[in-house]
Amino acid sequence: MKTKTLIISLFFVLLIPVAHARSGHVKLLAVSETGEGELVGSVADIYLQIKPGTGRIFFDTFPLTKIDTQVSTRFAKDIACNFLDVDCDEFNFFYTIKSNSAIVGGPSAGAAITILTMAVLEGVEINESVTITGTINSGNIIGPVGGTVEKIRAAAKEGIKTVLISEGKRFVEENNKTVDLVELGKNLSINVVEVGSLNDAFYYFTGIKLKEEDDSFTISKAYQRIMRNISIELCGRSSRLKGKAENLSLRNSTEFEEAENLTKKGIWAFINDSYYSSASYCFGANIKYRNILLKNISVDELVDKRLEIKDEIIDFEKNVSSVEIKTIQDLQTMMVVKERIADAKERIDNVLTKIVENNTEAAVFDLAYGIERLYSAQTWSKFFGGEGKAYDLSAPSIEDSCYRKLSEADERYQYAKLFIPFSLDHIKEELVNSLGYSMEGDYVTCLAKSIEAKAKSDIILTTLTVEESQLQNMISKKLKTAGKNIAKAEKEGIFPILGFSYYEYAKSLQEEDPLSALLYSEYAIELSNLDIYFKSKKKSISLGEKTTFSNEFIEKCLYFVAGVGIGSIIVMMIANCKKPFRRRRRKRRKLFILTVFL
Repeated sequence: MKTKTLIISLFFVLLIPVAHARSGHVKLLAVSETGEGELVGSVADIYLQIKPGTGRIFFDTFPLTKIDTQVSTRFAKDIACNFLDVDCDEFNFFYTIKSNSAIVGGPSAGAAITILTMAVLEGVEINESVTITGTINSGNIIGPVGGTVEKIRAAAKEGIKTVLISEGKRFVEENNKTVDLVELGKNLSINVVEVGSLNDAFYYFTGIKLKEEDDSFTISKAYQRIMRNISIELCGRSSRLKGKAENLSLRNSTEFEEAENLTKKGIWAFINDSYYSSASYCFGANIKYRNILLKNISVDELVDKRLEIKDEIIDFEKNVSSVEIKTIQDLQTMMVVKERIADAKERIDNVLTKIVENNTEAAVFDLAYGIERLYSAQTWSKFFGGEGKAYDLSAPSIEDSCYRKLSEADERYQYAKLFIPFSLDHIKEELVNSLGYSMEGDYVTCLAKSIEAKAKSDIILTTLTVEESQLQNMISKKLKTAGKNIAKAEKEGIFPILGFSYYEYAKSLQEEDPLSALLYSEYAIELSNLDIYFKSKKKSISLGEKTTFSNEFIEKCLYFVAGVGIGSIIVMMIANCKKPFRRRRRKRRKLFILTVFL
């Protein structure tokens, strides 16, 4: 009986790691460097196994790859988890890349790794005759990569049937000639397909079309009413400041013309119901008008005005700190108000520094900016107390979101730094400031600054491989993603006031200033799904739901059981043979004991 129990126990112990793990595999297209320094296409394999755990990532490669491939793997995993809305902190991820030759590192495997991670999380089979070469960008956008001609040729040699490439990259330049990748694929018996979204790529790999989220939404009437009033206040202020400047005969300057142009843009945006854009243009005009009005101020008056504004900032900040945060709208309002307060304080503090440096012109501008930034903060405070779905927005909850977003932002910064190591000091400074705010207990500002830092890093990663001719298309894709996030939030009973404001502003800048439009579209993406950091629980999955056992595994189990069984029988036979001998020994002991007692 004991032997049978042992066999059954060992059998189920063997099953445990398989029943609670999922795995998958895809082919990676890469480029390898020859001894002569020439780049040639190559094919590698990436395997993923997911087991219950704590959200850790383990990475193994042969031969060794560069660190950027490892970081891009982490990024791809995060994209997959967020896309599926799965709580990936419940699992550990084991990635293994195997290649016959050293492959050149970079982000080009990002899309493939994201697809692999999604498929394994969903428990669906992957068509291994399909592969993809492309980056994965924020907004779930497939980005372009280099070396596609070499990669497609390598795929043909490997017998791959379909190669997915980034949308808009059908034609590439090679040796001063334009190559049509689709035609190249036909000549090599490969179907080359352009894809723009993660959803489309996932379909080619699995035959499954995930639910396409709608990007249509209704603008909150409460938001429109408040933002309209803010726009009226700021643009009305522009008119008053302009009138004062005209009365002082200060209109004959380039700065005055620039202020007038901004005011006109603000009015035009207002007419078109773009109230945030209107307010932004008029805010810019107000700084210029205020700067013109302060140009003839004496140093003593400058110092006195600085103290007056500083006292106003302190009083307003006290009032704001007493506001209770109940909804996502309250949180976003607190973020934007505190950010403007911080900007105003910094500018006002700079005034004395500039005076000491004998740079009165810069001191005047900082004072003008500080005054108008404070006024902007005061107008935005009108959004406090709006209706919306209640979340756990206690101090510990916001603290947790601050550190999570700071960690994401730092990871994204480290990744971007691999490609542009000398130009990211401004992002590093924002991360340091975010950490400083967290140490001071100002977790709302920490969250806001971390979002900005992450968005700026994402923009750098997005534009690494995007040509200028593709910029408008990329902005449109980003805006579409932001629209989906806003629509999704709306269904959850939230209207993301900041996310929509930046979405609207990005659209207004798209033609005139595409780089700024790209940045604000990134802000819109981040700030439209802020609620994900405060949800009680994301979707949870069980790794054992769709597990199947291969014939090879079952055969090994049978051999194991048979081996244990035969071994047990032999042990039992030996034990039975020894029983008479043991009985004779016990009899001798009894006789010996009796003899002693007698």
